Amino acid sequence: MATISPLHGPVLAPLMLCLALSACDNNNNNGKEGVEPPPPPAPTAVAREATQPSDLLQGPLARSTIGDFVLENELFRVIIQQPGRHWFALGTYGGNIIDVARKNADGSFLPDHLEEFAVGINIENTANYTEVTVTHPGADGEQAQICARGPDDLIEYANASSKIRDFGFPFPASADDRDLPLEIETCYSLGANQSYVTMDTRLINTGSEDLSVWWVEYLNGSGEVQAFQPEVGFNEPLFTAGCPARTAVACDDGECDQCNYLAYTGHDGATGVSYGLIHEVPDSASFSTTGYNVLILGNSLVKIVGGAPPNFTVPANGDFSLRRYFAVGDGSASSIADIRNQLQGIHTGELSGRVSSAGAPVANASVAVFQTSNPNTNPPTLFVAGNATTDADGDYRLSLPPGDYQVQANAEGHLFASDQPASVSVVKDQTVEQDFALPAPGYLQVSVMAAQLTGGAGPGPAKLQVLGFDPSPWQGNLAGVFGDDSNRLPYGVALVEFIDRDGMSEPLALEPGDYQVVVSRGPRYSVFRQLISVGAGQTTRVDAQLAQVIATDGFIFGDFHVHSIDSVDAEVTRAERVATYLAEGVDFFTPSDHDIRVDFTGTLNQMDVTDLIGTAPSSEATTFDYGHFNSWPVTVDQDAIGGGMVDWGGAAAPGMDFPQYA
Repeated sequence: MATISPLHGPVLAPLMLCLALSACDNNNNNGKEGVEPPPPPAPTAVAREATQPSDLLQGPLARSTIGDFVLENELFRVIIQQPGRHWFALGTYGGNIIDVARKNADGSFLPDHLEEFAVGINIENTANYTEVTVTHPGADGEQAQICARGPDDLIEYANASSKIRDFGFPFPASADDRDLPLEIETCYSLGANQSYVTMDTRLINTGSEDLSVWWVEYLNGSGEVQAFQPEVGFNEPLFTAGCPARTAVACDDGECDQCNYLAYTGHDGATGVSYGLIHEVPDSASFSTTGYNVLILGNSLVKIVGGAPPNFTVPANGDFSLRRYFAVGDGSASSIADIRNQLQGIHTGELSGRVSSAGAPVANASVAVFQTSNPNTNPPTLFVAGNATTDADGDYRLSLPPGDYQVQANAEGHLFASDQPASVSVVKDQTVEQDFALPAPGYLQVSVMAAQLTGGAGPGPAKLQVLGFDPSPWQGNLAGVFGDDSNRLPYGVALVEFIDRDGMSEPLALEPGDYQVVVSRGPRYSVFRQLISVGAGQTTRVDAQLAQVIATDGFIFGDFHVHSIDSVDAEVTRAERVATYLAEGVDFFTPSDHDIRVDFTGTLNQMDVTDLIGTAPSSEATTFDYGHFNSWPVTVDQDAIGGGMVDWGGAAAPGMDFPQYA
């Protein structure tokens, strides 16, 4: 008679039970054929306080800390700053969105490239949110919500009255550093699978008289992004007048203004990142300066300096609310426009297609859609209706209001598919296709050898400039139809590249043609020049020879006024900034970013260039009216958002940061 000892009982008993029931197999479905795996979790949105590092985001502009607040769904995460005075960037106070990142398919995050968005009440005031609260945690199929509340206070970092007066225009006294009897509440709401945060701001008038105010939105993209606005396109025109009435389009409510959003589109390290602000106020315009954009809702700078009265009224002992949307896209301006179209019920059709070259897809090509609003100007005045970016397969798509458009595709190093843009007609609820076959580019690769006065020679860093005239120049809006790098280069400069210490550039795409290559390494070295012809599909190689011509023993070649991505008006990354200085032969620099202390030592270590260049932490007190003041060396407080920067504005009790209380 067989026996089962206690030692083996726990092992064999389940096996005997399985044999008895004939129910154990390797399918993990309890023997039931065709049983589906459990469904994935239902989509949801959540709101919570950040209590651990994994709640925060990463990236060159990630400023979040423990104690901030998180809104998150399947698509992205945003960070709302905890209350208090935080002396850095535009908003000064907490309660605003300061970080955002899209999610990859595996749940990881793209880098954060947002600095801050802040509401502007009566132009020079903002909200000093003294309370930030999770009002609905979500996770139950309902929207998650975080609300912030506090008095109005002064925007100290941007003094609009000074800037406008500097241009010779008057500024209304009723908006100049004027305290208002207001409490301000903004609630941020996010639903499952929504690609936008709804922002409802309520102005509460605590006074006994009606209060008339202007309403603006201060936006600082700041990262490796470019601003895009309907009508004018990319970059930062000083001011816009708003969309003409004739450009209004059909929507569910009748007619809608197309100039009701501003998008930031990512490039290089921010590829795949775009975000923007969408509003519902017609006849709005913008003003841009020193790296940030100001949306003037329902008004324009021209009208305000011309004496137009405030256009929003908060009733006595009452309130007024306005809704806007913080949208998160896929890296293109068109993805933000698509969200706008869905939110506002704008009637659209679809334009789609593929951009290729020599039969291969062209990724990250820019596809501009526009109409000629005035052919009699030189160059013709365009109305830029939208811009899309091709994906890895060269495909693009965007939704557009019905109408006739011109379309052109652009990719760095490629000629246009045709000298003339393609013409398309977009019909509501229909798709029209337009492909572009771009001619093959040529390529340039440059090596650099530098001889020293001591007799040694070897590869080294250098600045490469390709001089010549663009074989496919764009005659259109100066602000930028495509947003390509060449928009920012001086006339006659086709390409600029910085070669690192190994002395070899990557193969660089160039439109076929004749150019002059110029290679340099600052004032201590000779300059190399060579004429070249670049052919389609071919790589032209240049071996540049430099020689040190000046001995500077005992001297330091330095720069002590330096800005990069940590400044509100710069998108040059820290590594790119170091590369530019290596290429100019600089020995030492101090990063004097606006109102933030940063240390480049880590960047130099990562680039392995500490033997070529040195640095010391610096700071710049960037007052709006009294000049900029640099100092170094300084210590960096890693626990402070501004690195321990001096609060030159001077903190005051909430709601009391106005000259009248000084």
